[in-house]
Amino acid sequence: MDKRYFLAPYLAINHWLLFIISPAKKEVFILNSLKGNKDKNSYLLLKVIADVFIGTKFTWSMVEL
Repeated sequence: MDKRYFLAPYLAINHWLLFIISPAKKEVFILNSLKGNKDKNSYLLLKVIADVFIGTKFTWSMVEL
């Protein structure tokens, strides 16, 4: 894949989040304006990303806004 970043808006129970995926750097950033004790496993989009980028081990970062 030659894209540097993929932006994946995600609607979770009436609240929008943004996933920024960098396949080349193997990083995913999750931007969520709601405070809470969520981690990457709290989001169903995690499985979709894993299915699309099979075999890629991403570093996940929760970005505080």
